[in-house]
Amino acid sequence: MNALVFDGDDDYEVRDVPEPELEAPTDAILEVRCAVSSGTDKHLFDDPAVEEGRILGPEFVGVVHETGEAVTAVEVGDRVVPATMTHCGDCFYCERGEWANCTDGGWELGYTRDGGRAEYARIRYADENLFHVPDGLSDEEAVLAGSSLPTGWDGARRGDIDPGDTVAIVGAGAIGLCTLACADLYGPLEVVVTDLLDARLELADRMGADGTVDASETDPLEALRELNDGHGPDVVVEAGGFEETYELALRAVRPGGTVSVIAYHDDTYGTPFGDVWSKNLTVEWGYVDGIDVPKALSLVDAGRLDLDPVLGERVALTDIEGFDRLESPENPKVVIDTQR
Repeated sequence: MNALVFDGDDDYEVRDVPEPELEAPTDAILEVRCAVSSGTDKHLFDDPAVEEGRILGPEFVGVVHETGEAVTAVEVGDRVVPATMTHCGDCFYCERGEWANCTDGGWELGYTRDGGRAEYARIRYADENLFHVPDGLSDEEAVLAGSSLPTGWDGARRGDIDPGDTVAIVGAGAIGLCTLACADLYGPLEVVVTDLLDARLELADRMGADGTVDASETDPLEALRELNDGHGPDVVVEAGGFEETYELALRAVRPGGTVSVIAYHDDTYGTPFGDVWSKNLTVEWGYVDGIDVPKALSLVDAGRLDLDPVLGERVALTDIEGFDRLESPENPKVVIDTQR
């Protein structure tokens, strides 16, 4: 089959690789219908856990092609999305709904095990990790429900947004835009988005942001501190993934506020503990469990979450000649047709 694989040297290439096979009675094989790009890719190129030849991509929609004898929750022909975090369903952490800490799972699809930028993909513990796509949704409408949407969902949930709150989102990539869509479900007074790229801020405008801050032209710290009658935002969601965005979130939020860190960070930063301590901040961070994927799919199906602006260029898998094809300011998510 065709697959987009990590070449071991900071890039991708399409290779002809063997189709995955069932390895356990709890496995399922999916025929992948479409996948999307991910801003996390650039972090993985230098991660020793990612081997040369790895098929990246945790975010995709597929049709069940084959199942192991122990699989009962899905059948051949079902259209599904895989969970953000693989989980066994039986361990100490799974019993508590903490899928990201599963002792035989966690973040593995497109990281330590092959993901979905290929014609077929193997899913472990299929009964636990596959969610049915409502009939009324297209593949593209459902594809973000595996990772980006649950991450944005958790960004808003961990921010503990109350009706009437002022919310700032730092970073208008796919995760930040999904957070914007989810934040509105909590009834905030205003949601303001900051980024360096005009194209991303235009997408935030299209998705209903009450205001935007162009950090390439305006000091974002000063701009955010002016919000909420000069007190600063009640909630700041950090979706940028850089030291500068992390520090901005901690410094901009009002005293007594909440910072929700949902971007992936692979470096160790100096934390301004004086600010955190003296401002009595609540800081939430960690991997996303994805336990609310079915609820999120239902909201997309009901028209309560419109994520279409997040999806950009559509490309065939076999037309991708390298990482650059999947990375551009205008396309938070490039949609990959895996069957072409």
